[in-house]
Amino acid sequence: MGVKLCECGCDQPVNNPRAHYIRGHNRSVKGVRISRGKCKCGCGLEIPATEPSGTLHYPGHYKSPGRPRKKGRYVRRDGYVLIKKPEHPFAQCGGNIFEHRLVMEQHLGRHLESGEVVHHINGIRDDNRLENLVLLKRSKHQALHNHKKEYRSESHKKAWETRRKRYGPKGYKNKPGRKS
Repeated sequence: MGVKLCECGCDQPVNNPRAHYIRGHNRSVKGVRISRGKCKCGCGLEIPATEPSGTLHYPGHYKSPGRPRKKGRYVRRDGYVLIKKPEHPFAQCGGNIFEHRLVMEQHLGRHLESGEVVHHINGIRDDNRLENLVLLKRSKHQALHNHKKEYRSESHKKAWETRRKRYGPKGYKNKPGRKS
């Protein structure tokens, strides 16, 4: 049996006998990469085939139209915006700090304390305007979010009400040795 060649057309040998392509070549034709389409931000760049399927933007571009990524600014998958400030005393290991915390610190003229939390009033995590931010103690912030408990469905709500009747306000039994 001869050497198996990559089926993309690049004519390179495939090391794995069960594979049809060299890793990364399955989305190319005759060595030319297929694009996943144009970036949805309007920049006109082609999204490389190496990006995961369903990718709508060129790597490093914002999800909103017409706003390419600013250097030193990063939007996480959960919506929070990080700013590159390695000199900040509370910077994470990558040198990043949350933008909403920086906005509040600049407004107050001091660094935030460990028990202080910046809350987004409208719930939109990348809306870091000062009018949308409020400074709370950690306990007040937790109480605010616990108060707005949402249920997936009416049956889910009913199940939790039954559990609270049976086990108390938390809705579950304490394990042996755990304090209430």
